[in-house]
Amino acid sequence: MGAAVARVRARRRDVAVLVVVLATLAALVAWAVPTAGPDGRQVAAPLGAQAVAATGTPVAAETAPGRRRPNVVVFLVDDMRADELRWMPQTRRLLAERGLTYRQALSPHPLCCPARAGLLTGQYAQNNGVQHNKGLRGGYQSFDPRSTVATWLKRAGYRTGFVGKHLNRYERSGRLDPGWDRFLPLVGHTYEFVRFRFRGEAARNGYVTRAIQARTRRLVEEFAPGRRPFFVLADHLAPHGTNIGGVTGPPVPEQRYATAYAGTRPPSFDDPAYDEADTSDKPGGLGQWGRVDDDETRREFLARIRSLASVDDAVGQTVATLRRLGELDDTVLVFTSDNGYALGEHRYHGKNLLSDEVLRVPLLVRGPGVPVGAVDDRHATLLDLTATIVDLADARPGLRLDGASLVPGWGARSGGASAWRDTTLVQTGELAQRGDPASGWSWRGVLTERYSFGYDPQRPSVRFLYDRLVDPHELDNRAEHPAYAAVRVELARRTRLLGACAGADCRPTFGPLPEPVG
Repeated sequence: MGAAVARVRARRRDVAVLVVVLATLAALVAWAVPTAGPDGRQVAAPLGAQAVAATGTPVAAETAPGRRRPNVVVFLVDDMRADELRWMPQTRRLLAERGLTYRQALSPHPLCCPARAGLLTGQYAQNNGVQHNKGLRGGYQSFDPRSTVATWLKRAGYRTGFVGKHLNRYERSGRLDPGWDRFLPLVGHTYEFVRFRFRGEAARNGYVTRAIQARTRRLVEEFAPGRRPFFVLADHLAPHGTNIGGVTGPPVPEQRYATAYAGTRPPSFDDPAYDEADTSDKPGGLGQWGRVDDDETRREFLARIRSLASVDDAVGQTVATLRRLGELDDTVLVFTSDNGYALGEHRYHGKNLLSDEVLRVPLLVRGPGVPVGAVDDRHATLLDLTATIVDLADARPGLRLDGASLVPGWGARSGGASAWRDTTLVQTGELAQRGDPASGWSWRGVLTERYSFGYDPQRPSVRFLYDRLVDPHELDNRAEHPAYAAVRVELARRTRLLGACAGADCRPTFGPLPEPVG
């Protein structure tokens, strides 16, 4: 408390006075502020009115009088399953119990680089250009960092800081991404856990989660005394596996957690899809995987939740820092993952598939205006999270946002009060090489409340359709069942439309689907 809190309180008094002055000036000159009309001519528009960006997305032109824009701190982890929150008690207590849990949150492109590019831009890969981790249409080389949530919030008056894992292959460029006041990405030994290097620093030994947290704390401590709100994106490596000299393995836990949770049973063991007995109905090569080794699954699972224990500490320490600086009540905290992960379901270990355990991610939000102890079962995506941050910051996005703000749904304790899309695009990219005529997609599909559907764009007859109402574990592919023919045709139509969408066209309401026949 003491001097730091006094500075924060003084800052808030000054901000309140400034808001009143600006509101008065806005009222005097509102009629004279020009904006572009539909034909490109300059027309007058009220300064305080909602502006519609070139995206067609409504955004507030200025901060509404009396509303203090919150700080935003995002914890992004790597490859975490939604059910692994069970082993993060601090995160559950400080965020879930004090905020809102999105129980059906999704990563619509469940692979590291495309997911992170989507979060930074609020766009699907067909619009931001990042379809894979590497190759012709993947990695940092395919990403344009000139217009991101960082540049938009910085332009809106935020202090901005990034620390941790950036887009795959960023380290080959070494460039300083625009929009970040402090930019501290990992640039070497990224997947080693106990050795790492941040941009502008020498390689060092230690534990990477602790190092990311220490830099996150320093960013918050630097930004908090200022008069501007701040945005911090802390991208943690856990529970991603190791890759040392091309040799891959499970994540390395911090020494203090090396034997934690001994004997804990992996939740995938209790899923009927685990080591699925009959995969003959799975499309393409998905039905050709061998049987799963229980010991391998157990080892990987334990390493994952042990590595997440240090991230759990990082969340708790960040909350404590915000509280100490008097900023906690003015900060929206978000916890999520770039994608989910399969631990033996359908005989698979990994990501980059359109199955439930890979698409599903944890998503927790706590902060001013967020309902406490609430749940929301909409299909919220990482792209919606981007739109939400832009909304909270009253920022003007420089791109067409494919996601929608979650803020309007915070008016009810659960379920979300606002209208929401009924169909969500999901997809995975191909590892395209130069001269490859392929489309760049390996799978494209949609999710509705009831159905999961997808197909291979190179071979459209290779497809899947799961009716989760009667088959929640996605065991019975009904794509060729005559009873589901009309359902399949309509879901394929929606996939084609959304596969070419941009902006508001990515979030329509299509209406009811046909019922299965018989």
